[in-house]
Amino acid sequence: MLRLRLTQTSRRFSVHFMSGVLVLLCAFVAAADISPEMLTAARDGDVDAVRKLIAKGEDVNATSADGVTALMVAAGRGRGPLVCKWIKR
Repeated sequence: MLRLRLTQTSRRFSVHFMSGVLVLLCAFVAAADISPEMLTAARDGDVDAVRKLIAKGEDVNATSADGVTALMVAAGRGRGPLVCKWIKR
């Protein structure tokens, strides 16, 4: 009886673990890479450059390898005017 419980527990763990791995892989595949231009404009708080990049079709939800978006970079650098305009958009 104990052996059966351990086996069921192991199976559940394996299924949950593999499900988690699959979700993470899908998230990495679906995430677009942020362009260096967008990252630089966000870091510098350059509102006009960000506007131009968005107008050219830049993905505002693109992330870096660390999962960071340009909005996160701008907020982390204290670029209030850019963050406010970005959020209002």
